[in-house]
Amino acid sequence: MIRTLLTTLLAAGALAAQSSSFVVPASATNAPGNASFGFPFSYTGYTRLQQAIGTSHFTGPKVLFGMALRPRSFPTSVIEVQVQGMDVRLSDCARPLNALDTTYGNNVGANVALVFSGSFNIRRPNPQDGLEFSLLIPFSQLYVHANTAPLLIDLAPTSFQNLPCGSGGNGTAFDFVNNDPNMAIMYGKNGQCGLPTANGNPGTGGYVIRFYDQDQMLPYGKACRAASGRPVIASTGGAPGIGNSSFAITLLAPGLTAGTAALLFARESAVFGGLSLPAELGFIGAPDCFLETDVALVFSLPVGGGNAVAGLPIPASPGLIGQAFSAQWVFPDAGANALGLGFSQGGRMVIR
Repeated sequence: MIRTLLTTLLAAGALAAQSSSFVVPASATNAPGNASFGFPFSYTGYTRLQQAIGTSHFTGPKVLFGMALRPRSFPTSVIEVQVQGMDVRLSDCARPLNALDTTYGNNVGANVALVFSGSFNIRRPNPQDGLEFSLLIPFSQLYVHANTAPLLIDLAPTSFQNLPCGSGGNGTAFDFVNNDPNMAIMYGKNGQCGLPTANGNPGTGGYVIRFYDQDQMLPYGKACRAASGRPVIASTGGAPGIGNSSFAITLLAPGLTAGTAALLFARESAVFGGLSLPAELGFIGAPDCFLETDVALVFSLPVGGGNAVAGLPIPASPGLIGQAFSAQWVFPDAGANALGLGFSQGGRMVIR
């Protein structure tokens, strides 16, 4: 059904004017929301949250490839990187935003899809960039939101660190807007794994979320920089599909006017040598900087006008389809740390 709907929308031209990403609510794109909320992250005693987002927050039908959230607060007694297991389902919302049902299943409408099942890393907020979306949830399948009903995001924790479900936990609160009439939440507490069915608690508003609505390199993790300004990793030249000879990975670092940047690139991995990723680099003179990717290839590129571009033509090899790759830029920045290097966020792409 989703593929059929996607074909229909493309044929109608409804998706032709997409941007690469957008923030909900749009008012929080360049400013924080008015609250913070930790549920259901970092606390496995809470096992379900639904967030409904009204149609006014979308410009029309959207194909969604992933979403990201930004941490707002993090107790200093808690470790820098926490591992959260989560199932994420998307669907139409069957209920009005101001009347979500305390029985979770009654809010779930048509077009249900499990778009993520696995684990991701939760970080402390970046002290240099409070607007950074560090928590990426890449979707395992694209999701077509026709925008004929509110979008329902259904979050169900499956684990937290090494704690069994229902044992509690303590950690991150994420950026939240509690006064938006076009968003609503339903949250509950339950001591068992899986999806509790009832006894939710309604709330107004929702998490600040960045949605990615083009097939591209998706940023994740924390950047570190000083004089060079905020570094941004992105991609150009179309989707990372087999046979695309125009695909390229880009760096935008406004303070860099000359020199050489290095692009680290590899198949997606949780380790680099003997280091678990992400690896904090204080031990080599770059505290609060992180290696986000394994390193199989290193490309050295000139920087001009705050930009660097690494052309990465993708072979026409069907065996690459479904493979995930990660990348990260490293660049000279004398003011960043004793190592004299800045690091972008990581970037993730899937060959399709």
